[in-house]
Amino acid sequence: MKSNNSYRQTLSQIVQDCRCQTPTVEEPLPLADWEEQATELHDRYVTHIDEDIRWETCAAARRALARLQEDEFGRCADCGAEISPQRLTAVPWTERCVRCQTLLEREAA
Repeated sequence: MKSNNSYRQTLSQIVQDCRCQTPTVEEPLPLADWEEQATELHDRYVTHIDEDIRWETCAAARRALARLQEDEFGRCADCGAEISPQRLTAVPWTERCVRCQTLLEREAA
């Protein structure tokens, strides 16, 4: 199992590497043909999704660093059970054990 120091280093690197930028106001699409507009709108959509994922991952890594500071890292935020080392290695910013995450995702569906 990785040490808390190793997780701290990994999470700190994730936060440091965040290339999240403040959302910018987009200019209206120029009057082009509909195919060009569709391509541009798709590109903007993909960019927004990518930025959202980066923001969420960065925020989750910051929360995980706070849990490390508070000695709560590695415990499920819902049930309090220990999160498996394999899960923490794969997703060090996770807040929930597999069981609770699965339940949360099922409820959201």
